[in-house]
Amino acid sequence: MTANAIKYRIKNLEESGIISYYTISVDIKKLGYAWYNMQIKLIAGEKEIEDFLRKDKKTIYHYHYVGNENWDIDIGIIVKNSEELREFIIKFKEKFPEFVKIHDVYIVLDTLKENVAPEGVFKQ
Repeated sequence: MTANAIKYRIKNLEESGIISYYTISVDIKKLGYAWYNMQIKLIAGEKEIEDFLRKDKKTIYHYHYVGNENWDIDIGIIVKNSEELREFIIKFKEKFPEFVKIHDVYIVLDTLKENVAPEGVFKQ
């Protein structure tokens, strides 16, 4: 394909909403960070919690789930060490003491597969 044909296809995919944004994948370990996951059960305050997570620089994602009886939101946190994680948790608990119950916190050791389209999905 020519460069113009590729440019035209990408533009159409962006305009149709199939491509919603671009991102990069960074190896945070090489930057001196650790990746933790925290699962919380919402009691109230969903909007306030989501606003906090969107603005927090240590939060790399948060997913809201339906159907799990133990937790509702899955939060990805990157920190330099366990002390920074502890500070994040204390800050979170102090800000939302009546809104959430922390179900679990654990370290993510490795990414086995990232969120990418399966091979061949775009073949015509």
